[in-house]
Amino acid sequence: MSQLVQEKTILSTNLDTLYRLNEDLDTRFSNLSADPDTISVYAHELGYIANGEKLIKLAGFSGGIDRKFESGTALTLKQPNFLPEWLCKFFGLFSGISTFVILTVFFTGKKHAYTKKQS
Repeated sequence: MSQLVQEKTILSTNLDTLYRLNEDLDTRFSNLSADPDTISVYAHELGYIANGEKLIKLAGFSGGIDRKFESGTALTLKQPNFLPEWLCKFFGLFSGISTFVILTVFFTGKKHAYTKKQS
């Protein structure tokens, strides 16, 4: 059970990270779809300019657009360690037979004090 709880914690953490990445990418997409200022910044980064606009290119300056997009990390699930069913059944059967033998040996040989001895 503890192995499954650990796996659930890891998956929940990864899912939260994916939700945050999705929100970030969704915000960027909506800005690129509708916000003229963001569109112009990306267009300037690609070398496009509007009519009557002048740009100054600085040598050695790469721009301020973050083009590093993350897609999250891939997780590999581990199979939990467990005892096989046949082994559990074997130990259950063994303990039942052992208990029966021990109780039979100890309690059948003793006579009760309230029984009369025949002479």
